[in-house]
Amino acid sequence: MITHRQISAFQEVMRNGSLTAAAEYLDISQPAVSRLIKELEGNVGFALFTRHGARIVPTAAAHNLWEVVERSFLGMDHIRNTAQQIRAGGNTSLSIAAAPVFATTLVPQAIEAVIRTGAPEDISQITITTLPVVRQVALRRADLGVNILTHHQHEVDLIRSYSVPFFVIAAPGHPFGAQQEVQLADLAGVTYIGFDDTTISGQVQNRWFSAMRHGPRITMKCYLASVIRALVGRGLGVSVVDPWTAREHAERGGITRPLGHGEEFRVSLVKPLGTTLSRTGDALVEAIDTEVGAIGR
Repeated sequence: MITHRQISAFQEVMRNGSLTAAAEYLDISQPAVSRLIKELEGNVGFALFTRHGARIVPTAAAHNLWEVVERSFLGMDHIRNTAQQIRAGGNTSLSIAAAPVFATTLVPQAIEAVIRTGAPEDISQITITTLPVVRQVALRRADLGVNILTHHQHEVDLIRSYSVPFFVIAAPGHPFGAQQEVQLADLAGVTYIGFDDTTISGQVQNRWFSAMRHGPRITMKCYLASVIRALVGRGLGVSVVDPWTAREHAERGGITRPLGHGEEFRVSLVKPLGTTLSRTGDALVEAIDTEVGAIGR
């Protein structure tokens, strides 16, 4: 029979990545954690971890079970956290999951606008994570998600979606400064700093460039738009980025020009299925509306 202690041991090993760390968190011995994991493996009928020397690595089956366990225990965690907040005076927190590009630009700008105009008093703390947005919102670990719009908006409610232009950024003095707009063809042979292939932006831009007869000369790839902006600012190449990264680049004296291309940068705001945002959450959505509406002005 699967017991609560076995599941707790499994949870903490998955969360902490080791038997030792799980034992410390649970305040029991490492052999006790190991025994509980073995008992759970016997009960479920498959291996949860493989041993590589001193390291343990979750199996694919463990990840599948972990997702079910997290969903099952999430409601209890939410009740516990809410009770603590009520005891502390009734205020609650607002948790935001944001794609990295928005976590350093759009979200801070919107939060600043909400605070400047007087944040509603129903929120005592705002937390931000850049872990996979849709997953965090679907699992109700985040009250609001700010993401690049994809077709994987399952188990969440779509609050807003926006389409905004892409921008080309370059260092001061670059020839693009003489143009009102930059076309994809203008990037042919140009030293370019791209997004990592694992990112949605990287996949979109790879599709553009693969359709060109002569694409840009990609010398570096990065995961974060903020890193790309820093490299472009040092004259190491040009890039195509979202409007908010482009605005920060322009504020630092760099060249920013619209990309003359039919495809636009798509943004989505999501919340857990069937939930209602707090007053601060609603205010933040309105602030994001304003920030998006300011693009191009």
